Amino acid sequence: MLFGNKKCSNCESNHDIALLTCPVCGAPNEEPEAQKVSKATPMLLWNKQLIIGAIGMFGISVLSAIAMFAAAMITSSDPNNLEPKVLLICNTIAYLVIFAALIFVLLKDWKTILQSGKKWQTYVWAAAGIVVIFGLGFGLTQLRNYLVPSTNENQGKVNEMLTAIPPLAFLVMGIVGPICEEITYRLGFFNFFRRINLPCAYIFSTILFALCHMSLEPFMALDVNGIVSELASLPIYLILGGVLAFIYDRKGLTASCIVHIVYNTINIIIGLATIK
Repeated sequence: MLFGNKKCSNCESNHDIALLTCPVCGAPNEEPEAQKVSKATPMLLWNKQLIIGAIGMFGISVLSAIAMFAAAMITSSDPNNLEPKVLLICNTIAYLVIFAALIFVLLKDWKTILQSGKKWQTYVWAAAGIVVIFGLGFGLTQLRNYLVPSTNENQGKVNEMLTAIPPLAFLVMGIVGPICEEITYRLGFFNFFRRINLPCAYIFSTILFALCHMSLEPFMALDVNGIVSELASLPIYLILGGVLAFIYDRKGLTASCIVHIVYNTINIIIGLATIK
C-alpha cells in the first residue's frame, strides 16, 4: 500500500511515499511499490486525488441541481420538467464551473500529468483504443437494445439536449464532459485506489464511473421498467470504463481523454443523425 510519507535518501526531506520522485531534490523514489506505478500516470498527493474525485463526481450533480432550481424559479416551471434547451444550459454552467475548478486545483501539476502526451506511442494507443471502444460500445449497445428495447433515463435526457442546441451539446458532452470525467475517475479515483493495489484501482474507479452514468429517478419512483433499463445499461458503462482505465494506466491522461472525446463526439454525430 502506498499511504504515508517516507524520507528521501538524498536530501532527507519527507514526502508522499507514492510520488515517483522527491518534490524537493528530484531524486527517484526507491520505494519498491512506488516503482510499480506506471510512469505515464504520475501520482498526486492522496488528498488532492480525493478532492478532484469529489469535485467531479458530486460537483456536477450539485451545481446542475442549483442551476435547474434557479431556472425553474425564473421561468416559473417545475425543476423536473424543464425544457431541453434550459436543461442543457444548466448542465453547461455546471460542467464549465467544475472544469475550471479542476484546472485550478491541478494548476501546479499539469506539466507532470501531461508528460506522456509528448510521446508518439500515446497517440498510437489512443487510436487503437478508439477502435476497441467503438467495437465494444456498438456491440454491447446493440445487445442491450435487443434484450431491453428502451433508452435509459440518462441517455434519454442526453438525446433531448442534443437537438436543443447542437453546438453547445458538442462543447459540453463532446469535449468538456469527457475531460472532466477522465480527470475525476482516472487521475483522481484510479490513482487513489492504485495506492492500495492495481486491481482495486480498476474495480473501484470503473464502478464509480459506471454509477455516475445512471439515473436514480427510476429507483426512487420504483419504476420497474426504468430500473430494468438502467441496470441493462450498467454493463456497458462498466466495460467502457474499464477500457478507458486500461488506456489511462498504460499511456496516461492524454490518451484516455482523446479516446473519450472521440467516442462521445462521434456518438453525438450519430445521435443527431438518427434522432427523429
